[in-house]
Amino acid sequence: MSETAERPAALPPVIRYVLTQADYNAMAEAARGPRDRWVGKWLFWPLVAANVVLSAWFLWPILQGDRPFDIGALGNLAIAALLLAWRFLLVPAIWRSALRRLNLEGRSYEITFADEAIALDAGGLSSRVSRSEISAYTETEAYFLLWINKAQAVIVPKRALNTPEGEDALRAYMAAAKWKKR
Repeated sequence: MSETAERPAALPPVIRYVLTQADYNAMAEAARGPRDRWVGKWLFWPLVAANVVLSAWFLWPILQGDRPFDIGALGNLAIAALLLAWRFLLVPAIWRSALRRLNLEGRSYEITFADEAIALDAGGLSSRVSRSEISAYTETEAYFLLWINKAQAVIVPKRALNTPEGEDALRAYMAAAKWKKR
């Protein structure tokens, strides 16, 4: 049987890769909704900056010797430190913990696209997702994410597609499935 008889030209190639923490983090970051991204972009950094400026304003007279030290003057600096710790320490720790609990990191993935479903094999674990169950997709610089729900996606790293033709085949598959872009 020829390759074209087994796999119509419209289907993307079989994708093989090893899931990494970076892959999971990309999905988790993309799962954040537009409101969360807006807060992260337009509210988080101004809040950190405002707390640092207020801390400097409260601490400057103390450092100049014009006012005695007061532990309350460090409050805004503590808030800024907590905001930074939340974003850069706690959130990544939560993502690492989630992937560890799922026991998926380091597993070899194989994703096979068919006319009616997507088959996933993750080193002994396998599942089949009907094309109609995929609600949307996201394309980033490094990934295609095929969303099953708001927090769970089939992760397709572009590094696993190897060629621009593979990426184009997956885009054509997504277009034929009429998934919304998210």
